[in-house]
Amino acid sequence: PTSNCNRFCRAHSFHPTSTLPWNNKIYTSETMQAREDFEKYRNDLLSRIPENVKSHFHDGGFVQWGEGGWSPVLILGPFDVEPGPVRDQWVELFEKSQETKSEMSCLVYWYGTNNPGGAYSF
Repeated sequence: PTSNCNRFCRAHSFHPTSTLPWNNKIYTSETMQAREDFEKYRNDLLSRIPENVKSHFHDGGFVQWGEGGWSPVLILGPFDVEPGPVRDQWVELFEKSQETKSEMSCLVYWYGTNNPGGAYSF
């Protein structure tokens, strides 16, 4: 038997100009240029990050935190967080570490935090 999904997928075209409700974004020359500029920026920044730093992105582990015991963490890269203060701080720390030839702190996400604003640290 054919599932509803299979029948639906065969009946619709999934190309970028599709008019399906979940693909109704209109791309203008301005949005396409902004996307291209971001991709250039992202690729440039990622190409400058040393492999020994990038290789730890998405590593999980446990960190002892005060008297509370061990907490699970995930090491993140600059584009694993939304644009804003955390990403900006990561980029600032990276640029400073490149200038001073010093080791950079990791960006970590603390699992289980009750404070979304405090879920990240360096």
